[in-house]
Amino acid sequence: MFMNIHQHCWRKPGKGRRMKLGRYLLFLIMIIGFGIAGTGCKETDPINEEEPIDEEPIDEEPVLTDLQKVEKWILDAYKDKIISDNQPFPTTDLEFGSLITWRSFDPEYLTNAGVYTAPIVDYPTELLCSVKLNGETKQIFVPVIIKGYGTVMDAIEIYVDKIIGTEVYVNLSLPLSVPDHPCVITWSSSAPEVFTSGGDYFKPESDTAFTLSFQVVLGDETQTFVRNMIAKGYTDLQKAHQIQLEYDTVYGLISEAAGSLELSTESKTHASVITWESSNPGVIASDGTFRQPLYDQNVNLTVTIQVGEGIVRSTYNVHVTGNVAEAKWSQIDAFLNSVCKPEINVIDLFYLYGSEAGYERVPSQNIGYLPFYDATPMTIIQEIVPMTNLTIRPGINRTETKYIVIHNTGMAAPTATAKALSSYIQNSNREASWHFSLDDHETYQELGIEEVGWHAASHEGNYFGIGIESCVYQGVDFNMVMRRLAKLTAKLLIDYHLGFDAVKQHYDFSQKNCPQVIREANRWGEFIDLVQIEYFAQTQLQDVAFVWKSLSPEIIDDTGKVISHPNQKTTVSFQVTVTYGGETRIFVYQSALLDL
Repeated sequence: MFMNIHQHCWRKPGKGRRMKLGRYLLFLIMIIGFGIAGTGCKETDPINEEEPIDEEPIDEEPVLTDLQKVEKWILDAYKDKIISDNQPFPTTDLEFGSLITWRSFDPEYLTNAGVYTAPIVDYPTELLCSVKLNGETKQIFVPVIIKGYGTVMDAIEIYVDKIIGTEVYVNLSLPLSVPDHPCVITWSSSAPEVFTSGGDYFKPESDTAFTLSFQVVLGDETQTFVRNMIAKGYTDLQKAHQIQLEYDTVYGLISEAAGSLELSTESKTHASVITWESSNPGVIASDGTFRQPLYDQNVNLTVTIQVGEGIVRSTYNVHVTGNVAEAKWSQIDAFLNSVCKPEINVIDLFYLYGSEAGYERVPSQNIGYLPFYDATPMTIIQEIVPMTNLTIRPGINRTETKYIVIHNTGMAAPTATAKALSSYIQNSNREASWHFSLDDHETYQELGIEEVGWHAASHEGNYFGIGIESCVYQGVDFNMVMRRLAKLTAKLLIDYHLGFDAVKQHYDFSQKNCPQVIREANRWGEFIDLVQIEYFAQTQLQDVAFVWKSLSPEIIDDTGKVISHPNQKTTVSFQVTVTYGGETRIFVYQSALLDL
């Protein structure tokens, strides 16, 4: 009976039962002791001697805290679980109301919210589960397996594809094995001249198709994969740069020109469209035709190279030495050659820049002109700012005149004429002043010719320069503005015994983009050429009379202005009657009016 009680208590231990078990054992020991004592037998009596009872230790089940119970519940649910779909991770438990948060270390396969994305092969990982209960926090690492959709061979294939892509434009390090998947990979290319089986790339002239094969040995399994590849050839821009390098090597070495230049428009390297532009086509035309100027000039030759959609440009600066003949008729001949250009340049579109709302960028067009020389002196309207306006007129005289500083007004509204500009400055309280304002038919003077003006934004330009503002309003004949600006500039150079290098842009003193219209349209070289023509005539040909007549009056007038462009390249004719020393000669010229 006692053995049965003992066995019963061992099978179902518990706090109450363990107390009863202790009482039974004590009772049993007492009975046995009393039985031994009552027999009167000696300890060595074999009849009454009993073997000692070996009691097995009793493993008491630990008492779990509420937090430990939640932990056990989570591990029972997710430990070593194979995950093959979205998981509704619990955020609390129903018994204790704990706060549970989840973190995945591989969110590309399983997000913190339990969203599942199958990897290629089964992927062992861990989830970090944080449990908060009664002010305590428990971090639990839960091992799981994210179910994959493919085989190891699939994983190897995808790994390799990510490395090689579909287009090759550099050397590749082709894998010979794959991390985590022991295998051996060998490679073969169908076009080793552009891409070798070792991963070396040789750029072809154009995109070249080829196949790239790789064989994978994985244990007892062997599989071959074939990929269609493109070895990328030279891009249009790279081809254009190659031609540009060739041109830079040839034309970058030309610093002086004394005759016509061979400006190449073809490349043997790549099919391309090559065009040239000259900053002074009257000296060096866009086809390289040369005409010696009256004075030294620097001409910028710009080549534009286009291959497909790739466009690059290079500019080469060429110095041209002028030559003033001693004999008068030779001087006249040289002068006429400078005026009567073989080509009449045009600009289909350039812009007049203003600061007024709606007139920030006004489209304009140069349909062409020839600078027929007019010896009539320029009329200058005197509107000197009153001495009482010290903001505009500081009353300081220059100690030396070193520069003629060219500006554009930066006002493109139709009302921004030279007259309006002169009226504006009379009562202005803005610290900005200049000596002359001119447009296509009038010139005004606002400061004393020897006075300092606030126009160049630098001490050097203000205290040693004469400032001229040229108008750029909508509707102005900007070709005539440039011609009149050149006439005034040449006169000032002569008056102050200055060279052509004294003609400066506002930009030269302050880096302000001014004269913006001339700069943006690339017409500075053209302007300097006009200054030289005026300077030569005013210094060398005062005793020579010129009478110009258009022989193509429907296109060009007697002032050299193109009045109607036929929208195609055409030839215009004109004559000039020259009288010197009682002798009169008539010269007839032709010029090609370029297409817009």
